Amino acid sequence: MRQAMVVRWTKWMGLVLLAALAPVTPVQAQAPARQAGEISALVPVDHVWRGRKDLQAAKGMPVLWGDRIVTERGGRVRVRLNDSSILNVGSQASLTIEQHDQATQRTNLQLAYGRMRASVVRITQPDGGFQVRTSAAVAGVVGTDMFTDAAQIYTTVIALGGGLVTVDPTNPLYASMRTILNPGEAITIVADQRPGEKRLATEEELSGAFEDTEVDELVRINPRMTLPGRSFDATITGRGLASATAVSFQREGLTIQMRGPATVTQIPVRITVGANVPLGTYPLTVQRPEGTQTGLFIIASEQQIRAAGAPAGLQIPPPTVETITAIRGAKFLMDASATTTPPGTSIVAFTWRVIETRLSSNEAQFTANTSLLPPGDYVIELAVVNDRGQVAKQRYNLTVLPGPQPPEIIRDLASGYESLQPNQFLKHFDEEQFRNYSGFAASVEDSFRNQLETVRVFQRPVNCTLNEEQDQAVCQVDFELLFTKKEQPTEFLDSNGNPFPPGVPAPLNAIPSKRLLAGAERTTVRFGRADKGWKIVDYAAEVSCPGGTTVAGVNVGSCILALGSFSTPSFQILNLQVSTTDLFVGGTITGSFDVSPLGGFNGQVTFAGSGTVLGVSVSGTFTPNPSSSLGHVDFVISAPTTIPAGFTGADPFVFTIAGSDASGTISKSASLNLVLKGDFSLSATPVTSTGSPLSVARGGLVSFTVNVIPGPGFPTTGIVTVSIPNPPAGFSVTPASASVPAGGSTALDISVGTGAALGPATLTVHGTFGGLVKTVDLFLDVSPLPPFSLTQFTTATAPLTLLANSSVVIGITATQNISGFTTPVTLTFGPLPAGVTVTPSTATVNPGSTQPFTFSFTPAANPFANFGVANITVTGSAAGIPVQTTTIVLNLGTAGALPFSLFSSPSSSTVTMTSSTQISSSFNVIVSSATTFNQPINISMGTPPPGVTISPSTFVFTPGLSGSSVNYTFIVDPAVAQPGAYPVLVSGVSGGISATTTWTLNVRGAFSLSLSPQNTAITPAVLPPDGTTQTSFNVTVTSVNNFAGSVTVSFSNPFGTAVTFTPGTSQAVNVPAGGSAVATFTLVAAVGVANTQTLSGFISGSSTSGSPLNSISGPFMTIGPVGFTLSPTSTGTFVADINDAFSTPTVQTTVVPLGNFGASVDFTVVSSSVPAGVTVSPVTQRVAAGGFARFTLRAVSPAVVGNYSITVDATSGTLPVQTFTINFRLRGQLTMTLTEQTTGGPPGSQSVPLTLAPSGTLTFNVSVGGINGFTGSARVRV
Repeated sequence: MRQAMVVRWTKWMGLVLLAALAPVTPVQAQAPARQAGEISALVPVDHVWRGRKDLQAAKGMPVLWGDRIVTERGGRVRVRLNDSSILNVGSQASLTIEQHDQATQRTNLQLAYGRMRASVVRITQPDGGFQVRTSAAVAGVVGTDMFTDAAQIYTTVIALGGGLVTVDPTNPLYASMRTILNPGEAITIVADQRPGEKRLATEEELSGAFEDTEVDELVRINPRMTLPGRSFDATITGRGLASATAVSFQREGLTIQMRGPATVTQIPVRITVGANVPLGTYPLTVQRPEGTQTGLFIIASEQQIRAAGAPAGLQIPPPTVETITAIRGAKFLMDASATTTPPGTSIVAFTWRVIETRLSSNEAQFTANTSLLPPGDYVIELAVVNDRGQVAKQRYNLTVLPGPQPPEIIRDLASGYESLQPNQFLKHFDEEQFRNYSGFAASVEDSFRNQLETVRVFQRPVNCTLNEEQDQAVCQVDFELLFTKKEQPTEFLDSNGNPFPPGVPAPLNAIPSKRLLAGAERTTVRFGRADKGWKIVDYAAEVSCPGGTTVAGVNVGSCILALGSFSTPSFQILNLQVSTTDLFVGGTITGSFDVSPLGGFNGQVTFAGSGTVLGVSVSGTFTPNPSSSLGHVDFVISAPTTIPAGFTGADPFVFTIAGSDASGTISKSASLNLVLKGDFSLSATPVTSTGSPLSVARGGLVSFTVNVIPGPGFPTTGIVTVSIPNPPAGFSVTPASASVPAGGSTALDISVGTGAALGPATLTVHGTFGGLVKTVDLFLDVSPLPPFSLTQFTTATAPLTLLANSSVVIGITATQNISGFTTPVTLTFGPLPAGVTVTPSTATVNPGSTQPFTFSFTPAANPFANFGVANITVTGSAAGIPVQTTTIVLNLGTAGALPFSLFSSPSSSTVTMTSSTQISSSFNVIVSSATTFNQPINISMGTPPPGVTISPSTFVFTPGLSGSSVNYTFIVDPAVAQPGAYPVLVSGVSGGISATTTWTLNVRGAFSLSLSPQNTAITPAVLPPDGTTQTSFNVTVTSVNNFAGSVTVSFSNPFGTAVTFTPGTSQAVNVPAGGSAVATFTLVAAVGVANTQTLSGFISGSSTSGSPLNSISGPFMTIGPVGFTLSPTSTGTFVADINDAFSTPTVQTTVVPLGNFGASVDFTVVSSSVPAGVTVSPVTQRVAAGGFARFTLRAVSPAVVGNYSITVDATSGTLPVQTFTINFRLRGQLTMTLTEQTTGGPPGSQSVPLTLAPSGTLTFNVSVGGINGFTGSARVRV
């Protein structure tokens, strides 16, 4: 039986590409990769990436460990693994076979993106497992040990049938929140969010899981979903069905028969489903001579079938065009905000990605930047996820066209010159971004139409630099220009086109013509790229004009462009713009405009600005001033600093900008319509934002204080109208509007109705003064449930008995209904019965915590007046949240001895969280009852602290039948639990009698020790014995599982009086929860230590608040004079063959400096220790401190087999001699000869091949001899 699951995942394509482009580790010699299976079927185009090689996928191709299967658009691959499991990889997916061990049944797959369906054989090995890892979740068979190390947008897992599937989120915060899926169930995990609930997979999801990953041609069954135990008629639809010979299911209890002849498009069938057929999906097979076809059939629950007819879930509007076509550089907005989700749900994630690129977004809107996409065809995919885990997808086709490139545009410019058509020349200019385009175009128009007669252009090679991602390009181009002008006089020219010199008559046959004028233009053309592709935004030329004149500058053009002019010199004010038309009292606004010459104007222009509002002057300043005839001017307009008489809060006026040349005869002006306003702003408390909204439940009330903050010039008597117009449906605001003076504030109460939409809500507060409107946004998060509720153990059917002149303790818990709700809850009590008191009378408790209260009963003078059942109301209040209540039920009884009592044993338990593994332990509650008491006692456990579970939560104890105690098991989860002491109340109730006991759980954290520097015996720290040189060691104490408290760090002193420790051999540090603290030990060696000592210390830690996870042996410390050691001092015994040219072993040792030793060391081979026939090279060598000495050995005859040691002395100055010992063994060699003895003949040596005749026999001898002193036995195998 196979277990089937489908994993569908979407991630940021930028990360996929980064992973694909990550550096590849150099391939080293290694054993061939193991085969995991083979490709059994495919739909092209598909690839198998093996290391760096991209292999074209093919049917029958082996699939190895480490292979990455990548499918392109429309491609699909089916892989049969060695254990017969089947992997179906859908279109545009990437799946890596990390491991598949058939013997141990361990399979690990990595799905980078796309869809994959797996049919897995039953796991029978104890350590076996099958898991699929994505960047957001891990899916596998129950019992599999799972691991993941990534996080992305979302993962959807569906259990298709045959068994259970586990799903684990990758976020370590939710590592313990495993979900187990039954067949037909699904879950979507959104990255970095708490996992939601599992759900029934929809019919669309189940069919998509099959159809989007199937390789065979598909058919469809109608109906395709039913309940177990049903029989019905159905129809198979598809193509080419007339030749079908059989239809079948492979599942026992599921039968199908043809009930009539097949047509080209239909097969009528009868389907019978056994009552015991499990829920799940089952493939249908249609047999045909031309090939098999496959369809999907679903056995579902009644709930799934009802859900199939329910309204649709997430709905994304369909694309308006089939294919988006854009020229590279275009940036267009795609908007998914119109996506609808079912009532009661909200959208939690958007994912846009351009498949197989880095472009992606997780916002509702996505700007597709085609500058980052080379020309070609692409697919943009949108996925939307709601808080129920439903997913909707939409795909959009995109075609990116290259458009004309800058070198082509330069060639078009040359053609435009020669054509003398202004439109042809200007078609590649950006009219908006090109400065003074109108003036430039007018000059071109006049030159081409009125001045020039002919133009020839000679263009040299173009040099262009393109920055594709920033949409910028620069081209350097040289133009050689030959032209004639319309008004140019004709002349008699010689054969070279030059006029005859003065005094030289022209030939009689000479014809007057126009001389060609020459100009040279070196131009820097800058391009920008937008929706219409590359456009010219800047044209800076240095030109050489006829007569030797040189002109340079931005947008000068060339000699022939400068010919264009207007009849009268003048200038224009163009592109006038301001930052805003609202000028606030005491404030400023900025603006700019361009100056463009007309008719050959080349003088300077001086500008002035003026305006009047309510009789008060408004001035402006200009930079630069004066301006050149062709330039850009910035200006600042300053408002009056005092309020003009009659000011209404918004008074319009005209501001005029006037410019004139130095003579004052040429002038131009432009006007701006502005409004003088008094400014103010709004603020609201509490402060909210999109990332930190204020939580409020349906039916709740929140209050905000809105403040009116006057700005410069705002009238002190101004009254601002504050309101929230058009609040969202279900919200109401009180008051509807308020009049607030400058500097004042008002309270707005916002009521959230039961019909308000769940999730984020934004209300915009408007402040209106005259025509001036300011706003501030209020961000709320509407929850479906009150974020907390109150719980305690008494009920109307199980009251707690409170005897006269006695007390009981009742714990009240503020249960956290909404994750992240942390607002403190204030607990108060309603009227108390006469004689009953409670301590404390009120308290504040954090959500998720329990507050114990002591109830005491002292009867009045009439001892029976107050007896009986009493109800006490407890009210919990939190800011902005509807109050929550619970009722404590007491049975006020007479004084006297209780018939039973409870005791916890032990009274307290202590656990230490040393790792992430859950801790399990137990304790007992002892029940002591009177001999005659035999009534059942309902024992209930109070609420444990977060991260702790206690079972059983309730137990019915019967005296005489249940022993003398109840055993309780408690489990502490270090991922949630916090260190501290937690009392837990245990209550026993029988009839109207009750008794309690308290068990206390002490949760302790742990800490670890680490050392810096971490020295070893190979690289010890050296401390000279001079009494002053210091060396320090830092011991870092790190909190584990939120440990907090004082830790005493102790450093044992193995050196005795030779070393002193500062501040001592032990010191205390305070470690914060989740943090660390450092203890520093400083060591000084006493004067007079003559011999070098290398010793190891021991470091340990202790605390009353937690336990150490480790101790540290070390550091290794050398005390003594400066010197060196060798590492190693001797070699292991190695083998060398005599007379073997290839057997030349090499050994080495390293000079390890001690202290400040920096001299060199001389190595000498002791010749007397070298055996005959053995050579060592080099015999001597000098090695620097920290370097290594290397020696090579060779053995030749007459060397003798045996074990040997060679001594090498190492010396440096007067330091003691160190030795390095080389240990080795010499061995000889074997020779073998082969002699043949034919059947029936005498033996003899023959240099002939051995021949074995059919049905014959062959006898041969092998002789073995030793050379180079070899002795011993040899094994010969045939």
